[in-house]
Amino acid sequence: MSGMAPQQHASAATAPDRTGYQGFGSFHSEDVEVLICQDAATYNPPALPFSDPLQPPAGQSTALPADASCTAGANSAAASSSNSSSEAQSSSCFGDAAKGQFLIDFSSWTFINHGAFGGVAEPVYRCAELWRRHCELQPLRFIDRELFPQLVRVIRELAAFVNCRPQDLVLLPNATTGLNAVISSCKLQPGDTVYSLNIGYGSVKKMLQAACDAAGASHVVGEVTFPLSSPEQLLELVTDSLPQNAKLAVFDAVTSNTALVLPIKQLVQLCKDRGVPVLIDGAHALGMLPLDLQQLNPDFFVSNCHKWLCGARGSAMLYVAPQWQQQVQPPVLSHGAEAGFLSSFIWDGCRDYAPLLAITTAIQWWKGLGMQQQQQQQQQQQQQQQQETATPNAVAPPSAAQGGDSVAAAAGTGSDVAACCDPSQLAHPGDGGAAARCYMYRLLHDAAELLMQRWGSGCLGPPSMTAAMVLVGLPAGGLLPQPGQATSTDAKHVQDLLHSMHSIEVPIKTIQGSLYVRISAHVYNTLAEYEQLTNAVQQMQQQQQQQQQE
Repeated sequence: MSGMAPQQHASAATAPDRTGYQGFGSFHSEDVEVLICQDAATYNPPALPFSDPLQPPAGQSTALPADASCTAGANSAAASSSNSSSEAQSSSCFGDAAKGQFLIDFSSWTFINHGAFGGVAEPVYRCAELWRRHCELQPLRFIDRELFPQLVRVIRELAAFVNCRPQDLVLLPNATTGLNAVISSCKLQPGDTVYSLNIGYGSVKKMLQAACDAAGASHVVGEVTFPLSSPEQLLELVTDSLPQNAKLAVFDAVTSNTALVLPIKQLVQLCKDRGVPVLIDGAHALGMLPLDLQQLNPDFFVSNCHKWLCGARGSAMLYVAPQWQQQVQPPVLSHGAEAGFLSSFIWDGCRDYAPLLAITTAIQWWKGLGMQQQQQQQQQQQQQQQQETATPNAVAPPSAAQGGDSVAAAAGTGSDVAACCDPSQLAHPGDGGAAARCYMYRLLHDAAELLMQRWGSGCLGPPSMTAAMVLVGLPAGGLLPQPGQATSTDAKHVQDLLHSMHSIEVPIKTIQGSLYVRISAHVYNTLAEYEQLTNAVQQMQQQQQQQQQE
């Protein structure tokens, strides 16, 4: 197979050392507890058994262009009247120019729902396939001798990416598994309480309630109502409703149903001040937000790698602070139980570990997007300096790539673009995602402005609680019920119509009796796709009105 490197086998004249098993069970590999704790100077990472997946196969090119062809994304935005969006896309390697990096069928679908299940980047998908093939070439060698050291390599690189100790991180197939591990390990007693918000993810509410029902404990829910004007309003609610002696508090980094960026740094500190362990459901966080777990300092943090980071499905991470690692157990116990925190999670039986092994490729791919944009920005700055030298009074328009890794700066320096979230909450310089997030944040802002102007509606949350997803109110009339009267049946009907009649993939949400569309913005989206959404909704309304008149 193209890209596969020949395997090196031990010479028949070289006898293996006569040593016993080093780790748990009867695996013929090194002790993962030792490998994960080695310092950077001592650690020797295992080599990949194939060539770099970020290098495209012979005859193909999946790299983003580094020259003027990067402006392809601007073509789809030509119909927009938004100056900020046209400025962002005309200087970008994103938008249409990034579509070739994904497997999504963009020719058939308007895909503005990345927040649902993500979308794997093509080089990451190729990496996972290479791992699957490598496993099947010699399954015993791979599982018995190579798998664990390779997983440790991934954990160490992911830990550096989110800025935490490698020994505090484990890999999982999805965030749901990590949430179950933490919640089921709480050891609740009758009379205990756990806390969450009503805007939390539905399955997490069920996990908490099931744990409480089994133990005779209570689930206290903070009731968020809309409109929500600021993060401070939410913090005030939690301050007033969080029980002093709660055994666990659970908050989303970014809510799924309402698409709000919560002030998790302040929420974590609030819980610590009250002695309440805090679990952050960061399913949408990795990639959408610059994560710095050392600065955030939660007790527990879970996130998907296959969502906004565009990793292979399913891949996820669980961070557990050192003081909790003896208590937290995986949902599935296997040979590594009681052998250490990493040992207990690293092996839960024979399954496909390829998505986890491809996480490092996802990280490098993500960083590459930023480096490519930085190179283009440097070229633009050089051109700007040359122009300013020729015409000293010339002023260049703001670029979406300006502002480094500051979220506020990435959102733009002018009043026409709102700051999307507070950079002091989750500042992580050097994770490589500044350019991508800058594009996503600005595009989402411009898309929301477009929809609100066309529909005469508003967003569910304030700009300070928005990043790469937002809920925009649908216009009433026609097939859409009046505000306060909508049900989930109405939401499903509208979403089904958009899917089947217009090939638009976007979710419709019902919040307090009103319908909202939840739009996502990723590196491959363009403003023209949200224009298609506005046109489709208006067309659906007109058709319904005509049918009613007939």
